[in-house]
Amino acid sequence: MKKIAIKGPIIDDQTGEFMTMFGADSYAYPSKLAKDLKDAGGDDVVLEINSPGGYTSSGAEMYTALKEYSGKIEAHIVGEADSAGSFVAMSADKVLMSPMAMMMIHRASGGNQGTSTDMQSTAQALDELDQNIVNAYVAKTGKSKEDIYQLMQKTTWMNAETAVKNGFADGLMEFDDTRSDQVQEPAFVNAAIPIPHLKDDMIEKLKAFIESQKTDDVDKTTQENTNKKITKTELVNHKLGLLFGGK
Repeated sequence: MKKIAIKGPIIDDQTGEFMTMFGADSYAYPSKLAKDLKDAGGDDVVLEINSPGGYTSSGAEMYTALKEYSGKIEAHIVGEADSAGSFVAMSADKVLMSPMAMMMIHRASGGNQGTSTDMQSTAQALDELDQNIVNAYVAKTGKSKEDIYQLMQKTTWMNAETAVKNGFADGLMEFDDTRSDQVQEPAFVNAAIPIPHLKDDMIEKLKAFIESQKTDDVDKTTQENTNKKITKTELVNHKLGLLFGGK
C-alpha cells in the first residue's frame, strides 16, 4: 500500500504552496493531498496522520477528496489527530492508532468584527459548521448526534484505547516485538502550534522579491562570464605579443 503523509497543521492551499517554496513541507493542505492521491492512481493507500488540526474549510476539502478516492484508505494515527485532523481521519475506511497516539475533538471556533448582526451571523455559521463535523463523527462511530455534540462541547481527548472504545478508531497499530531490545523513549511537548496565514499582498511582494533576486543573479553571472572572457582574451594577446616581440 502506498503511503500518504498528513503531517503538521492543516492550512489553505495558497499559504501551503507558498511555504513549500521555502522548503517548509511540514504542513498539510488540500492541493498537496490531491496531488498525492492522483500519484497513487487508485491503489490502496495508508494515511499517516500526525496533525494538531487547522482550518476547517481545508479539512473539509481533504475529507471530501479522501471520500471520493476510488481505492481503499487505511488511516494510521501515529502521533495526534486533533480537531480538523480528527475528522480528516474519519474519511478512511479503517482507522488504526499507535498505542502512543492521541485524538481530540471539539467545537469549531473563529472570530469576526463588525456589528452585532455580524456577530450573530458568525455564531450561526459556527453552529452550522459544528453540525457538519458532528455528521462526520456520527458516520464513523454510529453514535447519536447528541452524544457526539456533548463530546465536542467539553473538548474531549482520547488515547488510542478510548478512541477505539468510542468508535473513532477501529483498532491499534501492531508492531514487530522482535525488536523489543531497542527501547525508544517517547518525547512529549506542551506547546501551542500557530497556524501560518499570510495576506495576499504580502505573498505577492515576497514572490516579486524572489523573482528579482533570480534576475540579479542571472545578470551577475552574465557579467562575471563576460569579465572572464575579456581577461582570457587579454592574456592570449599578451602571450602573442611576447612571442612576436611585442609588449
